Formats: sequence, C-alpha cells, structure tokens
Amino acid sequence: MAISFCCPHCENIHIFSDDLAGKRIRCQSCQQFATLTTDGSDVDSSPSTRRLSLLARMNRWHVLIVGSAIMACLLIALAVFRVGHEKDLTAADTNGSLPSPSGAPSLSPKVNNDAENDTPPRSGDVASNVEKPDVDLPLPSKVLVSPPTIPPSPPERITNSIGMQLTLVPAGDFQMGSPIMESGRDEDELLHKVALSEPYYMGVFEVTQEEYRTVMNRSPSYFSLQGKGREKIKTQDTAQFPVEWVSRAEAMEFCSKLSLRPDERAAERIYRLPTEAEWERACRSGQESQPFSSGDSLSSTEANINGKYPYGGGAVGPYLQRTVKVGSYAPNPFGLYDMDGNVSEWCHDQYDASYYRYATESDPQGPTHDIRVYACRGGAWCFGATTSRSAHRNYRPHLRADKNRAFHCNYIGFRVVCPVPIAFRKPIFGVGNKDAPSLEELLQKSNELEQSGDLQGAVQRVERYLKLFPHQREVVLRLAELEQRWAESLEDTGNAERAAEHTALAGQAIDKIVASFETLSESERMTLRPTLFWLARVSAINGDSKQMRTRLKLLFGAAYAAIEPIASETIRQALRSSPGFPAFDKQIYQEALTHQEQGAYEHIKKFEGFEFDFQLTDLDGNKVNLDDQHGKVVIVEFWGTWCPDCRDVVPHLIGLKQDYEQKDFEIIGISYERMPPDKSQSSVAEFLDKSQINYICLIGDGNDEVRSQIPGSSEYPTRLFVDRNGKVRMRVTGYQSRLELESFVKALLDGKQGKGLNIIEPIERNLQPQPNPAAQKKAAKKLQLAKKFESRQKSEVYKKWLLEIVEEFPNTSAAAEAAKLLENLGTASKP
Repeated sequence: MAISFCCPHCENIHIFSDDLAGKRIRCQSCQQFATLTTDGSDVDSSPSTRRLSLLARMNRWHVLIVGSAIMACLLIALAVFRVGHEKDLTAADTNGSLPSPSGAPSLSPKVNNDAENDTPPRSGDVASNVEKPDVDLPLPSKVLVSPPTIPPSPPERITNSIGMQLTLVPAGDFQMGSPIMESGRDEDELLHKVALSEPYYMGVFEVTQEEYRTVMNRSPSYFSLQGKGREKIKTQDTAQFPVEWVSRAEAMEFCSKLSLRPDERAAERIYRLPTEAEWERACRSGQESQPFSSGDSLSSTEANINGKYPYGGGAVGPYLQRTVKVGSYAPNPFGLYDMDGNVSEWCHDQYDASYYRYATESDPQGPTHDIRVYACRGGAWCFGATTSRSAHRNYRPHLRADKNRAFHCNYIGFRVVCPVPIAFRKPIFGVGNKDAPSLEELLQKSNELEQSGDLQGAVQRVERYLKLFPHQREVVLRLAELEQRWAESLEDTGNAERAAEHTALAGQAIDKIVASFETLSESERMTLRPTLFWLARVSAINGDSKQMRTRLKLLFGAAYAAIEPIASETIRQALRSSPGFPAFDKQIYQEALTHQEQGAYEHIKKFEGFEFDFQLTDLDGNKVNLDDQHGKVVIVEFWGTWCPDCRDVVPHLIGLKQDYEQKDFEIIGISYERMPPDKSQSSVAEFLDKSQINYICLIGDGNDEVRSQIPGSSEYPTRLFVDRNGKVRMRVTGYQSRLELESFVKALLDGKQGKGLNIIEPIERNLQPQPNPAAQKKAAKKLQLAKKFESRQKSEVYKKWLLEIVEEFPNTSAAAEAAKLLENLGTASKP
C-alpha cells in the first residue's frame, strides 16, 4: 500500500510504501524533517491537511502516471545537461561522478552525519547539528555516463632504436623573430605570431657521428680521426661529437633511412628535419622576451662558439676552433643541448628573407617556390655569439657555386624531429586515432575510390590522412595525382575553369614535395608530367620565364628525352614561343647530355666488346669496309624501311650526322629489306630520297655473314657503337632518343685510350659553368667586408672570411683574389 505525503515545509508531494509509517524522514527537496503517519498526515504540523485529503482520493494509476511524467522530465533534463556540458564531463573526477553545472543542485543524495536534534532549521539556513533521519527519500535511479576516452599524454622523453634521445616539445603559440631594438638583429627576423598545432619530438642532441655511422654506414665528419680536421681533435674519441660535413640532401637521407628501420616503423616514428618555426620554438623554450633561452647574454663558457665575440656584456672566453662532445654545456629549459653552438643545423625550409611577411600563422613550413637555398639555424663553433640568438636566420645553398657538388662544411650538422605517435594526437580517425589506416590501406582505398569515379572522396581521404602525417611523401604524391586526374576529368567535360583550379592544387602538392625533398624521382616526373607542363604553360603565357624554367627543369633535368614524344603538342608550341625558352631549351639539353654521357660511359665499361668488320656495297655499287673508317667513332645501324622503330630513329641519326659533321664521326646504315638485293636497292633508294638521309647506306640482303658477327641478337633495329680502333663498345636494340644516341657518341669521342684492354676513360674537361653576375657581386661585397677586419687587426676573422669566399664562390674573381691573400698569409684554403 502506498502512502502519499506532503512536506509541511515546502509542500512538495512524495509517495512512499506503508512500511515507512511512523518513521522520521527527511524531505529531499528542502532537507527538512517530519514523521510519516499511516493516514499520510504529518503529526508535527497541519498545513497539509487539505492537500492530503485530495491525494488520498488518487488511486495507484494516477500516482504512476504522475511519477512517470516526473521521471521523463528528469531524464530529458539529464540528456540536455550532457550535451550542453560535454567539456565538463571530460574533466570528471577519476571516481566517475558527474560534475554539476554552476548553480545547479547536485544529483547525489546529501547525507548530514552531524544531525543531533529534532528541530529542523529554517528554510534557507545551513543544516547543522540535526538528527540523521531513519531513511532518506528515494531518488530517481542515477544514470552513469562514461566520459569520452581521453588519449594518454605522450611521454616526455623517448629513446629510439639507435639510442637517440628525443624530448617532447609542446604545441602552442609563440612570438617568432626578434624585436626591432634587439642588438645584432637582421632584416629577415620580422617579429610575428606563430601557432604550432601539434606537439613533436626533437632530438635532445645534434645527430652524433656514431648515430650517423649506424644508419648511413659512413663517417664524413671533418673533425674525426679519419677527417681532414684530425689534427684539431688529436686522439679524442669523436663518436659523440656532432656529425658535420653533410649536405642537406644527406641529412634528409639519414631521416628517411632511420624512419625505415623496423623498430621505428613499428613505433610510427617518421623522422625529418625541423621547420624554422619548430626549431625556434624549441630553442626559445618559452623564453620569448630575450635573445637566448638562457638570458640576455652569451659567452663561450655557455656554448661552443667563438669566445672572442660574446654578446650582451658576456665575458670574452676561449675559442676551441672545433666541435666538442654533444651535451658538454647546460641544456635549455626544454632539455635540449647545444641549440646555441657547436654546429649550425639544417632545417626543412627553403630560405626566403621576406617569408615572414607572407607566411601563414599556423604551422608555417617555408616557401614552396623553387629557391634551392635552405635555412640553417643555431650558432656554431666558428661564429660569434650574435649568430647564436634564437631568432637568427642563416642559409646555405643546396649546391656549391659550380652546381656540380653538394654543399658541405665543417660547421653545419643537424638534429631530427618526429611527430608524436597517432595514439597521442588529436582524434582524426576515432579516439586515439585507432582507426587510422596504414599507408598501404590508404593508397589501396584511394585507388578503389578513384576507379569507382569518386575522386572527391579519394581526395578527402588523402587530405584527412595528411593531417596526421603532413610530410609523408607517398601520400603527398598521391594527392597531386588525384588532383591531376580530377582536373583531367573536368577538362574532358568542358569545365576548363574548375580544371585549372585542381591543376593548381596539384601544383601546390608538387611544390610541397620539392620543398621537402628537393626534387622528383624519374617515376614521379613521368606521373606528374601533365601538371608540370600545364603549370609551365601558364607561366609562359603570363610571361614569367623564371617560373617556367623552374617547372621545366624540375620535369626534365636528366630525363630531357621525355620532351621528344610531345614535340608537336600545343603546350610544347606555347613554351617554344615564350621569351627565353630556346636558350633555356638548349641549356637543359646540355645539362641532361652531360648526365646521360656519364651513364653511357658506365654502360660501355661493363660491356664486353668484340671485333667487327664487313665489306658491302652502297646504292651506287661502291664497296665499303668498316676498316675505311679507322680513327672515327662509328654507329652501325641494322635497319629496314619496313620497321617502325627503325624509321623513328632515322631523324635522330640525320641530326647527329649534321651536328658532328666536322668531328671524327660516321654513321653507316645496313638495310635488310627481306627481299632480293635488286628490289631492296630500289626500296631503300626511294626511302632515302624521301627522308633526305645524309649518311652512308648499304644493302645487307643476301649477306648473312655480317649479322652473324653480332652475338645473340636478330632484332631490328640493332645498333653498334664502334670506337676509333674498330672495336664494338656497345650494342643497343630498339628505339633510342636523340639524347641517348648522342650520349654514347660523346662518351666515345671524348674518351681516351687506356692501357692493356683499351678501356675508354672519361676525358677530363671543365664542367663548371661561369658564376652568374649575382654571385660575382656577392663575392666582391664579402671580400670588401673581409678587408675591413684586416684593417682592424682581426686576423682570425679575416682568414675565416677569406676561406668562406673561396669555398662559397669558386671561379669568381673575388675567390681568386681571396686565395692569393690566403697564400700571402700562409693559410691553405679548404678543398
């Protein structure tokens, strides 16, 4: 039997079972006490008599309906509470209790263990020293809601599979650059806000010689027992010295190889060089109002720098003139060592002095246009303290001034960064990113979506993945491919405007690859050819010949032969008509030919040559011997007018004969028409007149002895490259481009006879182009500044600057003058 009860204090109605009759209870609404009687009245008061009489007439169904309505309202309120205060739920106590919104009563029952007397406090008073009731009023069942799973915090420091230690650098905003009044400030240090959206790990130390040797299986360092600076370090163990004398490309290769080690792949660690923003964030370590993380001054007792030139009132100190063991000086607040000295460090970004003016605030990654000059950060053992400032920007080229050697020096090394594992990052693929696909799964799924015609879905999936792995080369390349396919499909439907938009997006992805990895592989060039040509054409139409040359050089380079199959396309014609293209076209071809010639020489060295001779008649009936061409390089072409590949090669042979007319070079074509000699002669004569062939043509039909001298080949065309002594040095079957043909000819013409086996060796020739006027101007200006140090009797600085001029600006008049000055000082320049 149910008893209805009206609280005499707050007049709220409650329903109880009759077994509570006679017991003292507490009203959950107002927390006051009363005794429950069997007739539903309260013996302590009488204000509820009228209301109780009304409730007494309510049957059980009425009570259930009212109670259900109340319960439904409570559940709805709870649901609204959960949605509106989701952030509060995630910050719930570890015991699982739900936090109450500000100003809302708690859902938990309140129990006053200090109640002693029967006198209920007045409404609004704090209940104290009151008697504990025999039973509390029942509450609706509490709905337990589990807060969302929060990914665990990443460890502060990790050690990878080669023993390299990395520390966590938190995400956040900071002021990058330097204030105008900072001493030693350069114009490229514009103060601006930068936001890094994700934390990352950075090497606690610069990469050591031992770590580099473990991954790369070589030790290039200048300051090592095998290096050219071994006299400086004498007998010291340099395993823990920073590696230097590495180009930026070699530093990136180290990152790639380290990322591919099985333990690193299993731990989802992808290594790369830090961006300038990441480097400066780590260097400052939260100290934004001072030049160094350690304060306003720096001397060589705090970092391995040139102690003769301290900063901010620091004391003059020792100058070691070499690198030292990493971690020899105190770390910064983030626990990173040698950020102010020892060696400067390569960064991911290309360098542009004005980049800070147009850089994005969130996660800047440097300019994407092709500059080939890269940023490096931090002080070094040979520089004064001014260059150790957190905001100081330095830069070095990808190649030396002669363009044929990577830039190395003994004061630049690097350290690595890697993103935190996806389980610790912002949820993009579910909580903890547990649903993130593997690289293979992503590429497979994007291929499936592309084949089904859902290019938009494929692009979105790839872009989502790049939020986790923004520097994953295969994924960026895939994005460029998909945008290119999308542009092609739009162009097929006549939507040229949208096609141009997606081609531009593909170009941005390509620029990102080049900015990170400096160039494209041969397969990437061929895959992205349509986009690169489109971008080059746009540059040509807009009159931007510099950007056009950048696109074409990126596309062709050593693979210039790829341009031949599209010589008649409208894009090709647009490029040809653009300002400056013909000269650039020739320049690119010569660069490609030099590269291809070296490859041809390697093939010739590996080929097992053989003797060869013949005597055949030409179209006029004259007898021709190969021996008649002694002292010349000869191409012997076995061909037929019926063979498509043979006909395609003929224009290249005509061009070669024309260009090398004055050289010791000849071409002999031996035709096999698969018909009687008299008919063969007329067929070949007709083709010669039509094609205007300018080299010797012979008839081979009816003479199988000539072909029998060629081991293991009966295909058409077959091409023999014969050296000056009449020995076959290379055999090639099938079509060859003009570039490939000319590379073998030049390798034989430029070669010189060796001893014994008559092996061709490359002739020594000057491949170094003359420096451009800009390089001449910079070298002259630097030499002028260097001479000022001589007048101030700062001989060490004077020598250092002269050495840098010789090293950075070879083949310039300033470099020659600097070399003479060094000789007068008795100092040999670095090689």
